[in-house]
Amino acid sequence: YCIGTSPGAHNTRYWVYAGTGTSFTAHGLNLSPGTTYYVSVRAVNYAGQVGAATSSDGILCDPSINTIIFGVTTKVSTSSSACDQPSLAKSATGGMHLVYREASGSSYKIAYRKLNGEEWSAVEYPGNVNPSGYFPDIAEDTNGNPHVIFASPGGREENDYYESVRTTSWSTPINITTSSSFDWYPRIITGSGSDLIHLICMGDNTTYNVKHRSRTSGGWNAFTNIGTGSYVGSRYGVPDVAADSSGNLLAVWTAGTDVRYAKRTGGTWSPASTVASQPGTFL
Repeated sequence: YCIGTSPGAHNTRYWVYAGTGTSFTAHGLNLSPGTTYYVSVRAVNYAGQVGAATSSDGILCDPSINTIIFGVTTKVSTSSSACDQPSLAKSATGGMHLVYREASGSSYKIAYRKLNGEEWSAVEYPGNVNPSGYFPDIAEDTNGNPHVIFASPGGREENDYYESVRTTSWSTPINITTSSSFDWYPRIITGSGSDLIHLICMGDNTTYNVKHRSRTSGGWNAFTNIGTGSYVGSRYGVPDVAADSSGNLLAVWTAGTDVRYAKRTGGTWSPASTVASQPGTFL
């Protein structure tokens, strides 16, 4: 194939072998805004004979189509104390949920606000417990109720707490950790079907197994280890979780200098695998 500013022209990219597939992606193009480009293709047989070229319709280079313009930065936290560790979650009815950590003397409390249109709601404190809360995350369940998870006490470790809002008030934080081992870096995501919400975290003190737990209308299910043995995480290998278009969970975490991955399909986690690896050692 080639690319040019007129049918059959190759003044943007000279003829390049595209393989035997029916599609290709061209990288590294130096395109000019407002210019129309044409993609031309031709067949070459094993004897080196070249067929006639066929060109596409003109494609206008218009960067404004995909331009994202950010508004003026707005201060969301209202406290004069230090605030950090923000996390966002989309609301099914519009708007955005925000949770973050707010300093309160020598400890921290968990703060919540919701963005409706361009207006932020007043600050609420779903995690206003003693001792401090750390590394909060938020997600909306399948019933439209936001859940907040955070680690407490200690800088990264100890127990994970679960909270939910039903109308205008937050429930009392409850401990959802099932062992005395550390559970760090909780991450949550909206569920599907009978699962209201999913939790991923690092746990098990010194082995750093990556764990999953789901919440149904009947309560929290037991933890499942999804990263064990040679696929455990690192002490600071913060995990993350997302769902694909079919509702399958995808979890990633780091172990040393490697990135690990596992997928949950039909309620079962696949064996963990390594998706990126570099030599050396990190934590």
